[in-house]
Amino acid sequence: MNKSGSKTFLFMFFLLNLTLLLSACNKVTSTENNTTGETTARTTVGPIQETTHLTYEDIVKRLYDLESLSIKPIIGEKSSQFSSYDRRSKYTTMFDEYSDWSVNGDWGGFIRKQPDGGLVIAEAKGPGYITRIWSAAPKTGHIKIYIDGASVPVFDDQFKNLFSLSTNLGVFNYSELNYVASQGNNFYIPITYNESIKVVLYNDWGSYYLLDYTTLPEQYSVESFKLPLSTTQIAALSKAQEFFINDLGTNPIQRTNETKITNSYNIEASQREEIFNSNETNAITGIRIKVNNLTEPFEDWEALRELTISAYWDGEEKPSVWAPLGDFFGSAAGINTFKALPVGMQEDGWFYSYWYMPFETGAKIVIGNDGTKTRNLDVEITTAPLDQPINELMRFHAKWTRNTDQEAGNDRWPDSLILKTEGQGRFLGFMLHLYKTDNRVDPNGGEGAYWWGEGDEKFFIDGEKFPSWFGTGTEDYFGYAWCDPSLFSRPFHSQPYNKGGVHAEGNRVNNRFQIIDNIPFQDSFEGYLEKYYSDEFVKRATVSYWYLDKNGTDDYEVKSLEERTNYYEYRPEVIALNEGESIYIESVGAGIVETQDMTTFGTKWSNNLHLWWRGATVGDELKLYINVETTQTFTLKANLTTAGDYGNVQFYANNNVLGNVIDTYSSGVSATGEITLGQAELQAGLNVITVKIVGKNSQSTNYMFGLDYLKVE
Repeated sequence: MNKSGSKTFLFMFFLLNLTLLLSACNKVTSTENNTTGETTARTTVGPIQETTHLTYEDIVKRLYDLESLSIKPIIGEKSSQFSSYDRRSKYTTMFDEYSDWSVNGDWGGFIRKQPDGGLVIAEAKGPGYITRIWSAAPKTGHIKIYIDGASVPVFDDQFKNLFSLSTNLGVFNYSELNYVASQGNNFYIPITYNESIKVVLYNDWGSYYLLDYTTLPEQYSVESFKLPLSTTQIAALSKAQEFFINDLGTNPIQRTNETKITNSYNIEASQREEIFNSNETNAITGIRIKVNNLTEPFEDWEALRELTISAYWDGEEKPSVWAPLGDFFGSAAGINTFKALPVGMQEDGWFYSYWYMPFETGAKIVIGNDGTKTRNLDVEITTAPLDQPINELMRFHAKWTRNTDQEAGNDRWPDSLILKTEGQGRFLGFMLHLYKTDNRVDPNGGEGAYWWGEGDEKFFIDGEKFPSWFGTGTEDYFGYAWCDPSLFSRPFHSQPYNKGGVHAEGNRVNNRFQIIDNIPFQDSFEGYLEKYYSDEFVKRATVSYWYLDKNGTDDYEVKSLEERTNYYEYRPEVIALNEGESIYIESVGAGIVETQDMTTFGTKWSNNLHLWWRGATVGDELKLYINVETTQTFTLKANLTTAGDYGNVQFYANNNVLGNVIDTYSSGVSATGEITLGQAELQAGLNVITVKIVGKNSQSTNYMFGLDYLKVE
């Protein structure tokens, strides 16, 4: 084709696509909330007739408006990420080739350096808004945020102050929106801009950052962020703050026209029970389930993996929702209390889900029991009429899958697939269950592979070759840092269970829910999480949450009980020597339990590791499980760590006092050597050994405790 013909073809192609774009885009109108009378942004299908303006309050509401997530994304709506990932990772279009894809120097990447020394870490055209800023180690160097091309930053302060409740400017004092969670610094206060955004870091700013943002179509306008905030803007942030403090675990939108269905079910072994069946056009707005009579040790682990939840929309034969029951509600490791915005497990034993689930011609929810025992469940399901035309709404999906050493291609190692789906939709995050098989370095993973947290998220949207989201580490995606084993529970992320800390054998559970920072896609979504270590060393499973148009493709299949339970261990074996770093923890009333590498302190610890309990005080207890083959009297021995900040402890066997109080203070870090704790009658099977802090030596500065091993003779 000659040049003239090429220009004519391209011009006609442009006009055709422009026509399709304008006809497909949606507009926003105002719909009154049924209970409060407040007006909120609502999307309706139709050609663009006018510019759509969003106020700052409209954007803030997206922090907790779960219902709006089901609305189809409009063309031009996009969510992306800036991060400090290693810039050596490249994709070459000419050769369709990835290079240095596994490099891992993710602490200091940036876009460019300015003449004044500032590092530009984010730069985008508007309209749009920053949805989340995270850092592992923010310091005193300044962060400057420039809005709409202004020469004066709207915010200029030390980077660490962005995450502080006592900043010099005093504008970000919202404990549920900017905070530290297990060493991860999180900022969820929206920064809006209409024309452009630029973020610059200076001098000793720290290391590692993530910045998520959403871009809207050009026909939109957004009220730009500026200081001081107006009364209505402060009220909007305060409303979100108050909900997260006082009402988390309840439906964020209370409706007067909701219908609640309450029932109890006895689901026999190998049976399935319909807990909901409707032929109407409607939406499920809440699911609450309580599993009763879980009295045996680890029975919650077994029941919540044996029980499954499935949801079918509009007569489909294959479920759009399928997962083990506990995994769906955010905990793959038995019942662990936490409260997040969309799902959680409460202190009273109820699990909840407030994902919005619309359907057109009907819906069915089924609980399956693949175990050998009859399970008793209490169930509450809440429904409400649709607020939007059904043709605007997508269907909710949630699927469990194992994440193995699967690669996306030889030049894309170590990418491991989390979710692949086609159609129009929104990605909402995922639950990660991770099981570390032992305490050794993976021989195939190289030096440092014992740290399972090395693994960036990479999200490819609508067939792009280089990901719009390229993160800095597994734990960074989940909003904490340095694989800190401390448990935490926040509206958008949580770590409800961690057995083994950074290094040791055991199970961990992490959640991340992308609500205001959801990822819209028009054609496809592929999500990967780097996996630097072999499946023999660290095993993973996930439940992904997303919305998908009813014509979209979801190829994830139901998995057998064997497939969903054969990759991890949770019960202690019958062994004589129970290593502290591998011993099974029933509960910890206070403080943090993790594995500590003792190499630098000498050779007095087997495997150079011990169980380290810190942050507790007098009266706190640590309960451990051991397993024995026969019922008889045993002698229990141990090697305990001693140090200048360790306390006095009393051991108990099945609630009976075991020996005398042990003082674990010493002027330097050392160990007791093998000592006899006492004799006790243990029952065949599982037994609880309790460690109780009862005081400390007058010279000790704290109440810490360390266990190298517990021997049963």
